[in-house]
Amino acid sequence: MIKITVSPRVSTALLIQNIIDKPLAQMAIELDIVGKAVHEKTKAYINATATERRGAHSGDLAASLTYKFYNFGKRMGFNIGKVSKLPIYWEVVNYGGYVPPTLVGSFWGNSPEASKAGNGNEKFIPDRGGYLMKPSSPIRPMNYISYGYTIAKLLITKVFQKQKRRGK
Repeated sequence: MIKITVSPRVSTALLIQNIIDKPLAQMAIELDIVGKAVHEKTKAYINATATERRGAHSGDLAASLTYKFYNFGKRMGFNIGKVSKLPIYWEVVNYGGYVPPTLVGSFWGNSPEASKAGNGNEKFIPDRGGYLMKPSSPIRPMNYISYGYTIAKLLITKVFQKQKRRGK
């Protein structure tokens, strides 16, 4: 999913520390704050985009995004989302395309309602319900991974610019 790593080398660490006038421990605190903000903004983006496109949605994808910060001294960063914890459809929602063509399941244990067909207001649950889902059009990409990277780059740049201004 989204993985941001800041890895200053020995000489670079001193350079960065001089530019922003903060020890690496303070950089870690600020990077963790940025990471948590990116995590929340990415979840909000997924929910807002899903609501805009489909109206009602489960929120499972956004809820499954995990956040993990790591700090190994001169190497620190954060991860958002762990593939093993995401719903099986995370990739098709991000990149777009078709769901697997032989998906069998039901709509909360029932057959699809003809009045709701194709408008995205029913949640299809893969199970042994016996109804074959045959997609007729591709899912538009949401690009939430790119969105998260963009937000991370903007927020990290702001932190460095703010610290650089304070040092001058």
